[in-house]
Amino acid sequence: EETKQARKDELVALFQEASAAWAEARVGSELRVMVDRMDGLDAVGRTEHDAPDIDGAVRIPAMPLPPGSEVLVRVLYADVDGELVGEVVGSPPQ
Repeated sequence: EETKQARKDELVALFQEASAAWAEARVGSELRVMVDRMDGLDAVGRTEHDAPDIDGAVRIPAMPLPPGSEVLVRVLYADVDGELVGEVVGSPPQ
């Protein structure tokens, strides 16, 4: 049983490292984001490549946007949970 738990812990750690590296690589890039919901004053959405409730989210602080809005976001940083945080820089190209 200890061996199974150790292997699981190792795989989880590898996944977390890969996820953090992916998120850090997005810093400075511009992504097309669709807003899913508001969380207080922050819009929370996902990129066109992310599945809802599975992949990470993109948080846009202090930006009230209705769900379904599509915006172009510049990623400012990735938080400790791997969530991307960014600012709206415009509307996505059609």
